[in-house]
Amino acid sequence: MLILDGHGSHLTAEFDYTCTENNIIPICMPPHSSHLLQPLDVGCFAVLKQYYGQLVEQQIRLGFNYIDKIDFLTAFPRARTVAYKAQTIQNSFAATGLVPFNPDRVLQHLNVQLKTPTPPPSRSSNTASSCLQTPQNIRQFVRQSTTINKRINERTGNPNQEINQAVIRLSKAYEILANDVLLTRKENYDLRAANEKEKQKRQKSKKQISIEQGITREEAQALVQGQVEASQAVTTTPAEPELPASQAVIRRQFRCSGCGVEGHRINRCPSRASS
Repeated sequence: MLILDGHGSHLTAEFDYTCTENNIIPICMPPHSSHLLQPLDVGCFAVLKQYYGQLVEQQIRLGFNYIDKIDFLTAFPRARTVAYKAQTIQNSFAATGLVPFNPDRVLQHLNVQLKTPTPPPSRSSNTASSCLQTPQNIRQFVRQSTTINKRINERTGNPNQEINQAVIRLSKAYEILANDVLLTRKENYDLRAANEKEKQKRQKSKKQISIEQGITREEAQALVQGQVEASQAVTTTPAEPELPASQAVIRRQFRCSGCGVEGHRINRCPSRASS
């Protein structure tokens, strides 16, 4: 005898043929009853999950935020040794009513209540309930106004043109107001979105660049001012070519107008002194 759940992967032609050839009697448990009928689900697996969760929590407290296969193979045998004890296994079989055999251990957890099916509501009740609801859109308002107009005509026995025209005018007024509300909501949404973008732009413009990322505003202004002054100096007076530092400036000596010798001064020239 083989007891198993009714999963679709078990109910195959190959499985049925294997059981028939080997004289195996398969018994499927009722749906959603494994937590009451299987000893492992009742006792062993729950305790195993509890101890394994404690071991993983200890690893997390130590700073490990990822459990790989090696960590799992290290922690799982420890949790299995603690969970799969003889007393825990015996308690699991006793809780499922197998050993000792006691079906009441399972039946007492079942809450079976017979309920009389409620008859479907009539069409008139649905119409009445729909008339009592607040319309959320134009289509619902038109439907309710039509229903109200029809019920009024049924009560009076003959159609009333004045009431029909009044209901139609109310429907048109409601439609106009509903469209205005939709347009106002759309405009309000667009204005809020534009205002939010403007706030973000203002916040970005007020943000200063740190020293690590760039220069400050004062430094940028000083650089711009220096560049402006340099450009003005270039446009007003051309810059003289600079001489090398090793080359000295040589002054041109005066030439005497009397004898033509360089270096003579006018008052010391021999030709002028003799004359």
